[in-house]
Amino acid sequence: MSTLQLTVAIEAMERYNAIKMSWKREVDMWDLQLAFRRMTEMLNEAEAPTHVMIDITNNSVFPLLATIKEALRGPLMHPKGGEWLILGTSDLARIFAKTLSDITDRTDVHWFADEAQAMDCLERLRAQAAPAATVTESPEP
Repeated sequence: MSTLQLTVAIEAMERYNAIKMSWKREVDMWDLQLAFRRMTEMLNEAEAPTHVMIDITNNSVFPLLATIKEALRGPLMHPKGGEWLILGTSDLARIFAKTLSDITDRTDVHWFADEAQAMDCLERLRAQAAPAATVTESPEP
């Protein structure tokens, strides 16, 4: 029996119409490629714009240029992609978020120091996407 331990995990955050990618401390490039491919598949299947949260709060060590290339190759420019939220306090996390923004001219790539800040952002995005409640008046008798 195999005990495969991926260094990058992907999960759907259905309440927020988002995909979360979590990285362990040491990231394997093969796992990263598979995760970005899976994220692209999830965006292909999405019915509405889907936000992306990348959690590198473990001070993950990863090849920056190869990671940017994988993001550009698939999910970053996907037509169903929403806002990008990068979590992490390391310089590498900040550089990753800024580089994605600079390369693409996207203004919806955000950096957060912790998950609470990112979750507040997702909550705001969810509220903005919710259809406005319509008020209908009852006809007078």
